[in-house]
Amino acid sequence: MYSILLQLQCDLLELRDAHAKLRTTNEKLRREKERYEKEREELRQMATGKRRSEQDEERRINILLEQVTCFICVLLLGNIWDYMILISLVSFSYVFLYIIIIVSIIFCYFSTRTLFFYLYKE
Repeated sequence: MYSILLQLQCDLLELRDAHAKLRTTNEKLRREKERYEKEREELRQMATGKRRSEQDEERRINILLEQVTCFICVLLLGNIWDYMILISLVSFSYVFLYIIIIVSIIFCYFSTRTLFFYLYKE
């Protein structure tokens, strides 16, 4: 009877030691898991921020490109307009003036479309 009691006491001590080791291991794994989740969340936020900044930068570049294209068209139309006025004054032909206006508008429209096509082709 005494040996059975002694054996049970030894088994109880072993179980207590094993339980303490499991708790320690469990706590360690829980801390690692929290650390990895925190690190993953930080990386996700960084990726989201980077993606957002790239989209904002691309949007700004597109706006600037559109403004430059419009500026170039205005310059082209301005120069063409000056020549049209000069020619219409010299020739006194309003029909010629209207034809040149229409041609210049069509030219400007297709030149901006072609420019955008080559820029966004890639």
